[in-house]
Amino acid sequence: MIKLIKKKALITVFFFLLTLLIYILSPLFLNLNNFKLNFEETIGSNLNTQTSISGDINYKYFPLPSILIKDIELGEDIETKSRIESTTINIYPHNLLLKKFSISNIAFKNGQFPIKINEINDLKSFGDFKIKIKFRNINIKLIRDDKILVISNSNSKIDIKNSTINKIKLDGVYEEIPFYLFFKKNKLEIKAKEINLKTKIVFDQNINKVIFSYDDKSLFPGLENILVKGKFTNQNKTLIFKSANISSKLINGKFDFEYQYGSNYVPKIKLNLDTTRIDKIQAEKLVLFMKDDIFELARFFNLNLIIQIPKAKFNNKIFNKVFVDLQFVAGDIIVKKFILSSSSNKLEIKGKILKFGKDKLFFYKSKFSTNNYEKIIKNLSINKEIQNNIVDQNIFSVISSGYLNLNKAKIYIEQNETNYFTITDPYVDKQITYKGNKLEDLNKRFNEKILEGKLINFFNLPKFFELY
Repeated sequence: MIKLIKKKALITVFFFLLTLLIYILSPLFLNLNNFKLNFEETIGSNLNTQTSISGDINYKYFPLPSILIKDIELGEDIETKSRIESTTINIYPHNLLLKKFSISNIAFKNGQFPIKINEINDLKSFGDFKIKIKFRNINIKLIRDDKILVISNSNSKIDIKNSTINKIKLDGVYEEIPFYLFFKKNKLEIKAKEINLKTKIVFDQNINKVIFSYDDKSLFPGLENILVKGKFTNQNKTLIFKSANISSKLINGKFDFEYQYGSNYVPKIKLNLDTTRIDKIQAEKLVLFMKDDIFELARFFNLNLIIQIPKAKFNNKIFNKVFVDLQFVAGDIIVKKFILSSSSNKLEIKGKILKFGKDKLFFYKSKFSTNNYEKIIKNLSINKEIQNNIVDQNIFSVISSGYLNLNKAKIYIEQNETNYFTITDPYVDKQITYKGNKLEDLNKRFNEKILEGKLINFFNLPKFFELY
């Protein structure tokens, strides 16, 4: 009796394993290349992009039943066209036999993958499906409007449901810098050991609170080791932070942010800083920001950045207030207002920073004015010969326009006008407009005596006053 039971059990296990084996191996009897159009339609609808399969489709049963597709091309136009060398889709074998095609788990290996991002929380490259995506040595091409950002050599996992990302684990390289990104629910972390970067954003939807920390490398000089804490509202497709606390080693104040997603509204960031130590910001970092980092911001983000510092500290004590209004639009940088001021002095600059081939040019209009020229001269320790030309009125102003080549550290002054009093005629306002040879001489002296081919020399204020 016991032997009979064992025999029946063995027969049952045998037929079960045989059935399972036939189930797993059954797609081997199908010519999957006949289903190319079906797979193109399924992948295309899931990824919301045109899909073309030029290689063979084969079946794998180890480690899990799946199909292997060679040479997939994704994208509708030149901008988005991307090729994937190898694509693996986990499947249920019976679905192939029933000609039911669906994707819930897909892996891409070797190639380039395009993702269109048009709005916050919106991944229009993906349909309203639950899907897990793996990348192995893939260059992810993020496309927003006419701007493209490429993350190369990416190895990552992405879980998406109803066009919303639930989880991301990503190892990749951006601008030759390896980094790691992790996102789940309400927490985003980015790390890059090479530049000692450590960033974390945590949203608490229950109490509308956010914590943002950004360490070691700054996108804007003076914002190293930054920490933002505050509450937010998210209504009518508008995300708003109001009077959140912002602090770093050099600043302390309030942070405002507003973004209407789903529209063409430009996000606005406003920093109202109570205390700052601008005198501790290294000039080298300002130069690098103007030459490189600012273009990285403008390349991918449309943004309006406003910075107000009513009590700023400078080594030269000529200014004590700062107002900056920058706008990044379609890769260009618009300097709407850049103002350094005090009770006696004011420097105002407006203009645009644009790329022309390899050159980065700052087209500017500026005006500097003071009613206490004597104090400026003394604060800058300019030689006695210049100090002797100072008169009681101390009125002095310079209006200038032209463009600065940031790469070559060379300025081209197109118009220049100075107004001042002299000792010989102290009660008559003198105006000098530089034209022709005089303008050429001013340009020559500016480039040879002040800049000397180095952008950092713009911060050598005493030399500026020696020009006039």
